[in-house]
Amino acid sequence: MFTLQNAWNALKRHKGHTVSICILTFLITTGALTTSIYSNTLNSDIQTQYNALQPVAQIIPNASLSKKYNGEDSTWTKNYLTWDTYTNYAQALQSAGMQIQFTINESIPVRSTDSFTSISDTKEDQDKTGGDFTLIGLYTKVAQDNNSLGDISIVSGKDLDYESTNTNTTDALISQEVAEKNNLKVGSKFTVANPTDANKTYTFTVRGIYKYTSQSTATTTSKLSKDNRENAIYITYTAFSGNNLDPQSSESISGWSVPNLNIQFILSSPSDYTTFQSTLASKIAKGYTIQTPTFSAFEEQVKGEKQLANNLAYSYYTILVIGFIFSIALLLRNWNKRIYEIGNAITVGLNKSRISWQFTVEVLFQTILGFIAGILTTAFVILPSPLSINIHSALSNASINSSIIPSIFTILFIYILVLILAQCHITRLVPFKVFSPESKDKSENSDSQTSK
Repeated sequence: MFTLQNAWNALKRHKGHTVSICILTFLITTGALTTSIYSNTLNSDIQTQYNALQPVAQIIPNASLSKKYNGEDSTWTKNYLTWDTYTNYAQALQSAGMQIQFTINESIPVRSTDSFTSISDTKEDQDKTGGDFTLIGLYTKVAQDNNSLGDISIVSGKDLDYESTNTNTTDALISQEVAEKNNLKVGSKFTVANPTDANKTYTFTVRGIYKYTSQSTATTTSKLSKDNRENAIYITYTAFSGNNLDPQSSESISGWSVPNLNIQFILSSPSDYTTFQSTLASKIAKGYTIQTPTFSAFEEQVKGEKQLANNLAYSYYTILVIGFIFSIALLLRNWNKRIYEIGNAITVGLNKSRISWQFTVEVLFQTILGFIAGILTTAFVILPSPLSINIHSALSNASINSSIIPSIFTILFIYILVLILAQCHITRLVPFKVFSPESKDKSENSDSQTSK
């Protein structure tokens, strides 16, 4: 009780120091808890989004095969995957117990005509290339969103109707550049020709005009007109098949009339993608690899959130380190100013243990007041604010809740470490400072003035 009373009196005598420590403790607690909770909230949200992903797995040419691509050699189509190949893949996946969905992206080159020309800097022999355009049949919106040429945005007109089962539909999407070059608008008609038979033509109606909003992930570096993504014409797979461009067997066709079939597997979770890879690893055709654009698109989507979460995590540790340094500096400054107060206490019979304990209690008072104020402010002022997350939803999240406890104990550990250093400092200080001749003389002078 005597020690507590002395500690309380000392706090009142040194109001400036007491207030400084309380404010510093308050700032450390508030800053550390807020940054920790926000960082964990963001990371938890990112993980939740990741777990909810439905990866779209594709089997595409690897870098080695892509380098060999020759868009002027129609025998290249022998490298395409067939329906039979994909059927074997599907059977292997089903044998592994996987429930899969799929979508289709299928394409062939088509010839330009006198009334409809491509974006091209050179005049190419369409008998060799199959055409200046690439006609792409998409089965669903998922196929459109996972198109290797990039994401598209409709700038005029409408998107394709993937729900329609009309095989006679002529709706198509063309790029803004192609539309401008050919003076086409929504509702205009244009004609292209078959890659191996220039007399066989297909007429489409512009349903929408698009532009790309992301970079292409296609592996080819070809400069041919048909490989320029601006020359891509998008139609539904229903229309593609309705024009007899998708034979189930390539025995009846050859050259560039063989479609480039890309069946995309829609998986239910990231873990299913791992199973997909391991199941087909030994069955993939030579020159092909398994890839998904889902993860790279997700990383791009949450890049800002991840950076903010990392910055908050760095801020958390920075606050603790700087706060610790300032705490030690303030305590050392206070103790050094009170050397002779310690000397007086020694002369009236107080031992070093009691003096150390008194200083420890003083620090406890100062830090606990700031610590409690920081917790309350964080819980009831900062987190529930309109610009912040809701405290109730935040604290109800198990992962967030688990981050708060370590944060509190980390801060407490810092303070306990400060207290230990305080006692060590007093133990070291007392024998050399209190009993020095100078301190003894000053102590005697202080006592004599007190007696007077």
